[in-house]
Amino acid sequence: MAIVATIAIALTYSLAINVFESRMSAIADRQTTDDLTVEIDNKVRQKYYADISEENIRVGIANGIVDGLGDPNCAYFTAEQWELERDRAEGFDFGIGISVGRTSDGFILVNRVNAGSPAASVLKPGDVIQKIDGVSVITLGYEGALSAINRAPTTVTLSRKRDGKVSSVEITKARYNVVSVDWVMVEKNARISIHSFNAATPGQFDSALSKAQQQGAEGLIIDLRDCTGGSYDAACTILDTILPAGRLMITTDKNGEQKSVTSNTQCITLPICVLISDTTSGAGELFASAISDYMGNKNMKILGTVGTATAGLMTVQEDFPLSDGSALRLTTAKWSTPDGSALEDGVIKPMYEVKLTSYQQEHLQILAPADDPQIQTAADLIKSRLESDKDNQPAVSSSDTTAATTTTTTASTTSATTAAAGN
Repeated sequence: MAIVATIAIALTYSLAINVFESRMSAIADRQTTDDLTVEIDNKVRQKYYADISEENIRVGIANGIVDGLGDPNCAYFTAEQWELERDRAEGFDFGIGISVGRTSDGFILVNRVNAGSPAASVLKPGDVIQKIDGVSVITLGYEGALSAINRAPTTVTLSRKRDGKVSSVEITKARYNVVSVDWVMVEKNARISIHSFNAATPGQFDSALSKAQQQGAEGLIIDLRDCTGGSYDAACTILDTILPAGRLMITTDKNGEQKSVTSNTQCITLPICVLISDTTSGAGELFASAISDYMGNKNMKILGTVGTATAGLMTVQEDFPLSDGSALRLTTAKWSTPDGSALEDGVIKPMYEVKLTSYQQEHLQILAPADDPQIQTAADLIKSRLESDKDNQPAVSSSDTTAATTTTTTASTTSATTAAAGN
């Protein structure tokens, strides 16, 4: 007992010393950082030849601290930027309202136009933007051209090429509702595309699903390709309407504390396929992983994921408003799903890998379903499942049919007699 006690004391002492030294080292490092910041500030104020903007310095320091984390998912927002960010979280945005890609020759390809946005009346998918305010996109560079559109204060003039003809259009920026969900029938299936998750996305998804079912959809293709992520809460809200009772998402913070999000007993009985790609990120990856966990569930008809591996954002970000109206976005936890069967090497791997050509990738948002091999693979999987279900239905004998007909006729007669007596 004495030996055991001695060893325990030694281990405890060693652990305490290590913790103490680690904390002292962290304090020393922080003091060094503070001292350097003060030294730079003093030198700038003594020697810099021009006027100094205190606002710019504050913003620069804040951005510098966040950039120093080395995490591209963290951010600092000025008060003005934070106001726009809160709007986006609620399903609103400010601008012209387009999603774009890059053509093989370096111009801007319009992939999507948000319904009801300023661009809706003058642009459509497939248009190519060649100039911004008279300056060629090639001269500006692709990223520079996008920045020029975003920086334009109110009105921007675009040179638009459509069907081989070039024309100039003027668009005035405005606040608009973000349409993050759209849908279309593909054969007898509903293809519901989710482009991002915000507070309005669950309602838009429910509306799309309801309309699709009213049109007789027999299968469901959920398209998460180019889904930029967004709110995990919104993603879990939609999952709650799709999946049966169970855990949807598990978060683990820096202290190892775990929290879970669960769904209720309601679920969809339609065959489901999910499309993913290397631009499916964050909440889109959680969505695909959670649905994959229910493969084989007797209450569901999950047929798997189709496409290519996802972006690999398995962390959770939280926003923290600051006293001056600005805000911080910090990574506070990592997420997982209970089974995690789709997760491999930090990304979601598809059950059915189907690659696109460079042309198909470039024109993904405007491809006809018949020209999209990933959609066609999903449609084929659903068709096979429906045919299998039909083949496995128990046969109805002629005597059963007669009995059923007799019962129905009797019931109808009884109902009619009751109604007559009531009159």
